[in-house]
Amino acid sequence: MDSRASALPHLDLLADAVGRFAAALDAAEAGGGLDRPVPALTRWTVADVGAHLAGVHRWCAALVRDGRRPRRGSVPAGRDGLAVTYRAEAAAMLDVLRDADPDQPCWTMDRTDRRAAFWPRRQLHEVVVHLWDVRSVDDPTPDALDDVPAEVASDGADELLQMAPTRLGSTRAPLPGPLALHATDTGARWLLGPDWLPADPGACLEAAASIEAPARALLLHVWGRGTPATSTGDEATLRAFARAAIRA
Repeated sequence: MDSRASALPHLDLLADAVGRFAAALDAAEAGGGLDRPVPALTRWTVADVGAHLAGVHRWCAALVRDGRRPRRGSVPAGRDGLAVTYRAEAAAMLDVLRDADPDQPCWTMDRTDRRAAFWPRRQLHEVVVHLWDVRSVDDPTPDALDDVPAEVASDGADELLQMAPTRLGSTRAPLPGPLALHATDTGARWLLGPDWLPADPGACLEAAASIEAPARALLLHVWGRGTPATSTGDEATLRAFARAAIRA
């Protein structure tokens, strides 16, 4: 897996991404676009994505503050509009994350890392993917994320692939063969074994199939957003990866 992930300033990048997402909601509200359907999310509108992400931020703030997992739900727009509601929830979450000791114990999606330090990275990539969802109503290509650094997109793909075994849980069926992934612009490479666990790309494990694309396109592809990537090799392995319930 990509060992450079921990070097990124996730909390600062999260604050930047939150600002971009709020600006996208501002534009949607001003242009009457909150009810537009989001192509990659069946039955969801731009407003649904904004309310969902506001709820995710509220949930994250509560679990870091209290150390245990609360119930999660969307946060509908208040009387001042969805963008204002979103900004309030995001600001509250950022305050909690900034104040928290990174080593503070709390529930996370990674059984090997139950610390508050887990959450800035997780929230960053949640925002980036949903930023694309909102922008995709006008531009359904990876170019809609051209203001997101390729290194951030590569880190987002890395995070999802690291969490794949946990996300699949007891529903995890083996991949028919090892799968290699490559971000062609950052050079990051990953190799998933049939058990979905990440292997060292230099290990004696021959990939049955491979997926490669520039980092932004690869991030969206592994998150099931339908963006193009070059896929070669065993079709059964590629189908199993595409159908796996590791995405949101």
